[in-house]
Amino acid sequence: MSDSDDKSHDPTPHRRQQAREQGQFARSQEVASALLLCGATAALLALGRPIVDFIGELMVRQWTGEAWLSADVALVTRTWNGVMVSLAWVLLPLLALITFLAVLGNIIQIGFVFLPTKAAPDFSRLDPLQGLRRLASLHNAARLPLGVLKLTLVALIAWYSFAAERDQILNCGQLPLPELASFVAEILLLTSLKVAVSLLVLSGVDYAYERFRHERDLRMTPQEIRAEQRIMQGDPQLASRRRALARRVAQPAAQETVSKADLIITSPAGQAIAISYDPASNEPPRVVAKGDGVAAVRIQTWGTRHSVPSVEQPRLAAELFATAEVAQPISANLYAGVAQLLLQAERTVAGA
Repeated sequence: MSDSDDKSHDPTPHRRQQAREQGQFARSQEVASALLLCGATAALLALGRPIVDFIGELMVRQWTGEAWLSADVALVTRTWNGVMVSLAWVLLPLLALITFLAVLGNIIQIGFVFLPTKAAPDFSRLDPLQGLRRLASLHNAARLPLGVLKLTLVALIAWYSFAAERDQILNCGQLPLPELASFVAEILLLTSLKVAVSLLVLSGVDYAYERFRHERDLRMTPQEIRAEQRIMQGDPQLASRRRALARRVAQPAAQETVSKADLIITSPAGQAIAISYDPASNEPPRVVAKGDGVAAVRIQTWGTRHSVPSVEQPRLAAELFATAEVAQPISANLYAGVAQLLLQAERTVAGA
């Protein structure tokens, strides 16, 4: 397998952000559809009777009321406006709930994303050859078993739902027409709600598959990782030259700081901490430089060059290196040990 085909790396945050900005999400249309069907069916069960009663009363009032002997534009307009306002008062809450559920079904999957470019017309969608390719794609082929499972599930639930009400259905012919209509509507809505709930559960499987496919498509090859690093960080050789230049610029200042230190504490582990202390200031000792490895060797070299006393104290050096920050006072629990070493260094310098 070539390096360019080996998508063995998880997508980076930058790759995920790029995909999000391009409108590539792990999104299942089944989740939005099932949630919308559940909410709309439940809303019709709760609000359907008031809506039907209102429409029935409106029809009776319009069809059996007093006949218009004459009509003009003003009368027709006034009547029309009254009917529309009454219908809006009853239907708008239901339509608002359905709209909210349609939006919620997508937001819970991908969050809120503003992509105005997606609102622009895409004429490539009108290409019949592209449409046939999408229909015959492996993605749609993989979704075929899910579609068959959905149809089977809907058929089984509808069958068992009607079978449970078999006796009432057979005897409903004796009911008056209003009660018959109410019974049929209730049976249909309850069956639809059962189907919607089962489809909502099944849509979770579809969303899991879409998320798996999305993560698989976002995976990156080593070559893509290196290319992204070059874009994000620049040319590695150029970055290395910039770091080397920064070190050369910073070295004179660091050397001057170490030259003014009063003591350098070292450890065999390759750590060095330069301490400065001014008795007249009544302030605790302060760390002016610290480093390990090459930086520690550099600090000791500068200290030797400027006659700064150096003492090896492995435990104290390790504690200072772990807790003390450059240009900050040392911790209070380390005062005694550092003060003793400063006193010894001062006596050594005085004796010399």
